[in-house]
Amino acid sequence: MRVALSVVALFLVTALGLPAGAVEPAPHITDPAGDANAINGQGLVTGSAAQGTSTPVGYAPADLLAVRYATAYKAVPVGGDGLTYVQSGLEAHITTAAPATSAGPTLIYRLNVEVGSCGGFVQYYLNGPASGPTDGTTLEFRQFASRGCAADATIRPAGWYASVTGNTLVFHMPLSGLSGADRSNFSVGRSVVTSTAEVRTQLAALTAPAIDLTAPGTTFVIGSDRPADVPCTVGCP
Repeated sequence: MRVALSVVALFLVTALGLPAGAVEPAPHITDPAGDANAINGQGLVTGSAAQGTSTPVGYAPADLLAVRYATAYKAVPVGGDGLTYVQSGLEAHITTAAPATSAGPTLIYRLNVEVGSCGGFVQYYLNGPASGPTDGTTLEFRQFASRGCAADATIRPAGWYASVTGNTLVFHMPLSGLSGADRSNFSVGRSVVTSTAEVRTQLAALTAPAIDLTAPGTTFVIGSDRPADVPCTVGCP
């Protein structure tokens, strides 16, 4: 029976992308619905009442409702029936009022965040029918030396990508594409502190206005959501 349960657990990890038995934590950011209307501080003034002002007119795919971080794990078999969970990366689950899409210019879904000792923008460019040929098209981390990073740089690690399932946009950030200080910053024990989550338009070189902009979030510690291992009882090393 133990072996059968281990097979089921491995199936769940593979099919759902979640460790078996894991409990989904509360969001690290929440934001009112109906406020994707560019009525906010545009990144200059935050926390004011205007930040969450709902109006009848807005763009639901850009309406941020919540952000939740999660450690990505791979399940490693131990003996004949055990499992241990090893970090494979970091994920950001972004909930919007409607599935993320653009009916016009490129939208930038951005997390203004400190990851470990490096701060910057983890952001995804979602193209639309009015996107320009020089617009971004990928998931990237724009880093700033003034916020603790080694240099001003934009990295686009191999294997990083974004996916949309229903009203959830997920940033997938595997460790496999990182090295050195970047890999250390995204590893177990490092903190993720978000100043704001935001959705912006891209018009040529401009990334304004901010359609929706949240208040600061709570801290997530990478690895704090690690599920319990399944003890080995058969053919253990």
